[in-house]
Amino acid sequence: MDLRQLLNLHETTCNRCREVMEKKNHDYTSGSGDPFANFRSSELMVGVEAEKGILLRTSDKMQRMRTYIEKGKLAVEGEGVFDAIDDTINYMILLKAMIKERQIEKSKDTEVNVFSVKTERSNADSDLVSGSMPRRQSESDHGA
Repeated sequence: MDLRQLLNLHETTCNRCREVMEKKNHDYTSGSGDPFANFRSSELMVGVEAEKGILLRTSDKMQRMRTYIEKGKLAVEGEGVFDAIDDTINYMILLKAMIKERQIEKSKDTEVNVFSVKTERSNADSDLVSGSMPRRQSESDHGA
């Protein structure tokens, strides 16, 4: 295989993986709009973090590939080694997306926390400039 053939394989594999992901996402998420719904539900049902659930499913696919490499065939008809490889590619894309999503959520939380700290400091600074004492938070401030 030369470079052109390799890049062609890459392109056709990625296109096929995307098509499969769209179809499977519809089936596994019941069209919920949340592409990770099935993984999130496993967090609730069995207490396994969604990302770890993806790794677990990936390890099943890796084991099938290992069996193929060692024995030259798989017993399940209609699910060949290339299907296992494509599934693994899609699991890695899902994992990457979940990690990115969590990073974005974490950065939003950090931005909110930084903003609230700055606001609290700014209010305290204003009180000091005006000569008044900073106000103590009451139970009603905490929503209790």
